[in-house]
Amino acid sequence: MGRFTADPATLNQEGSKIISISERFDGNVKKVYETLDDMIENDYLSPEAKEIAERIKERKKDLDDMTKVINQYGNFAMGAAQDVINNQEAISSEIDV
Repeated sequence: MGRFTADPATLNQEGSKIISISERFDGNVKKVYETLDDMIENDYLSPEAKEIAERIKERKKDLDDMTKVINQYGNFAMGAAQDVINNQEAISSEIDV
C-alpha cells in the first residue's frame, strides 16, 4: 500500500481554484437563463422553440445542484488542508514536550 501525503498549501490552492471555477460556472448558468427568460417573455421564439426553451428551463435545478457540489468539493479540499495543518501542529506540540 502506498503512502498518502498531503501538502496543505496545494490542497488550499486547489480548493480555492475549484470554488472560483464553481462561481464562474454559476455566473454563466445565470446568464444563459436570463437570456432564455428574456427570449420567452418577449416572444422572440416560435412556439416550437418556446417549448424547447421551457424544457431547458426545467434543467436549471440540476445545474444549480452541480454548482453546489463543485463548491462543496472545493470547501472540502480547503478544510482538509486545515485538518492537515492542525494534525501537524498537534504532533509537533507533543514532540516538543
